[in-house]
Amino acid sequence: MNNVYWDLSKIAYIFNSDMFTLYSGILSGNLSISGPVGGPEFNGTMSLLSPDFNLPQYIPDHFTTEEIKVFFSQEEISLTETLFLVRTGYVAVSGLISMDRWALANFVVN
Repeated sequence: MNNVYWDLSKIAYIFNSDMFTLYSGILSGNLSISGPVGGPEFNGTMSLLSPDFNLPQYIPDHFTTEEIKVFFSQEEISLTETLFLVRTGYVAVSGLISMDRWALANFVVN
Protein backbone atom coordinates (compact mmCIF):
# COMPACT_ATOMS: atom_id res chain seq x y z
CA MET A 1 0.00 0.00 0.00
CA ASN A 2 1.76 3.10 -1.22
CA ASN A 3 0.79 6.69 -0.50
CA VAL A 4 -1.92 5.76 2.01
CA TYR A 5 -4.01 8.75 3.06
CA TRP A 6 -7.09 8.01 5.17
CA ASP A 7 -9.19 10.45 7.16
CA LEU A 8 -9.82 8.27 10.21
CA SER A 9 -12.69 10.44 11.45
CA LYS A 10 -14.76 8.93 8.62
CA ILE A 11 -14.24 5.37 9.94
CA ALA A 12 -13.77 6.12 13.66
CA TYR A 13 -16.90 4.13 14.49
CA ILE A 14 -14.91 0.94 13.69
CA PHE A 15 -12.41 1.67 16.50
CA ASN A 16 -14.63 3.40 19.04
CA SER A 17 -15.68 1.56 22.19
CA ASP A 18 -16.22 2.18 25.89
CA MET A 19 -12.44 2.02 26.32
CA PHE A 20 -11.22 4.04 23.32
CA THR A 21 -12.72 6.88 21.28
CA LEU A 22 -11.08 8.33 18.18
CA TYR A 23 -12.24 11.81 17.20
CA SER A 24 -9.91 12.69 14.35
CA GLY A 25 -6.62 11.93 12.62
CA ILE A 26 -5.12 11.30 9.21
CA LEU A 27 -3.27 8.04 8.54
CA SER A 28 -0.58 8.35 5.88
CA GLY A 29 2.47 6.43 4.72
CA ASN A 30 3.58 3.25 2.97
CA LEU A 31 3.22 -0.34 4.09
CA SER A 32 4.13 -3.57 2.33
CA ILE A 33 2.80 -6.97 3.33
CA SER A 34 4.63 -10.06 2.12
CA GLY A 35 4.93 -13.74 2.89
CA PRO A 36 2.28 -16.39 3.45
CA VAL A 37 -1.19 -15.46 4.71
CA GLY A 38 -0.55 -17.49 7.89
CA GLY A 39 2.68 -15.63 8.73
CA PRO A 40 2.91 -12.30 6.96
CA GLU A 41 5.70 -9.76 7.30
CA PHE A 42 4.94 -6.05 7.45
CA ASN A 43 7.46 -3.40 6.42
CA GLY A 44 7.08 0.35 6.15
CA THR A 45 6.31 3.54 7.97
CA MET A 46 2.95 5.06 8.78
CA SER A 47 2.17 8.40 10.41
CA LEU A 48 -0.95 9.37 12.28
CA LEU A 49 -1.27 13.13 11.80
CA SER A 50 -3.13 15.36 14.27
CA PRO A 51 -4.75 12.51 16.21
CA ASP A 52 -7.35 13.29 18.85
CA PHE A 53 -8.57 10.45 21.06
CA ASN A 54 -9.39 9.55 24.63
CA LEU A 55 -9.77 6.56 26.92
CA PRO A 56 -13.26 7.30 28.33
CA GLN A 57 -13.24 4.80 31.20
CA TYR A 58 -9.75 5.74 32.39
CA ILE A 59 -8.76 9.21 31.16
CA PRO A 60 -11.69 11.14 29.69
CA ASP A 61 -9.46 14.06 28.65
CA HIS A 62 -8.42 14.21 25.01
CA PHE A 63 -4.93 13.11 23.93
CA THR A 64 -3.58 15.20 21.04
CA THR A 65 -0.25 15.53 19.24
CA GLU A 66 1.05 16.63 15.87
CA GLU A 67 2.23 13.20 14.67
CA ILE A 68 2.60 9.61 15.79
CA LYS A 69 5.22 7.67 13.78
CA VAL A 70 4.79 3.91 13.54
CA PHE A 71 7.45 1.64 12.04
CA PHE A 72 6.74 -1.86 10.73
CA SER A 73 9.68 -4.23 10.47
CA GLN A 74 8.81 -7.84 9.70
CA GLU A 75 7.03 -9.05 12.86
CA GLU A 76 7.53 -5.91 14.99
CA ILE A 77 5.57 -2.69 15.15
CA SER A 78 7.23 0.17 17.02
CA LEU A 79 5.85 3.51 18.10
CA THR A 80 8.48 6.22 18.46
CA GLU A 81 8.35 8.29 21.62
CA THR A 82 5.53 10.76 21.19
CA LEU A 83 4.61 13.70 23.40
CA PHE A 84 0.83 14.02 23.91
CA LEU A 85 -0.97 17.04 25.27
CA VAL A 86 -3.52 15.88 27.85
CA ARG A 87 -5.55 18.70 29.39
CA THR A 88 -2.81 21.11 30.55
CA GLY A 89 0.11 18.68 30.77
CA TYR A 90 2.15 16.37 28.60
CA VAL A 91 2.63 12.60 28.56
CA ALA A 92 5.45 10.83 26.65
CA VAL A 93 4.55 7.42 25.22
CA SER A 94 6.47 4.85 23.18
CA GLY A 95 5.70 1.24 22.45
CA LEU A 96 6.58 -2.04 20.79
CA ILE A 97 4.33 -4.82 19.53
CA SER A 98 5.80 -8.18 18.53
CA MET A 99 3.70 -10.56 16.48
CA ASP A 100 3.92 -14.31 16.03
CA ARG A 101 2.05 -14.79 12.79
CA TRP A 102 -1.31 -13.11 13.54
CA ALA A 103 -1.02 -13.60 17.32
CA LEU A 104 0.22 -10.97 19.72
CA ALA A 105 3.54 -12.19 21.17
CA ASN A 106 4.52 -9.09 23.16
CA PHE A 107 3.07 -5.66 23.87
CA VAL A 108 5.07 -2.99 25.68
CA VAL A 109 4.05 0.61 26.36
CA ASN A 110 6.42 3.03 28.06
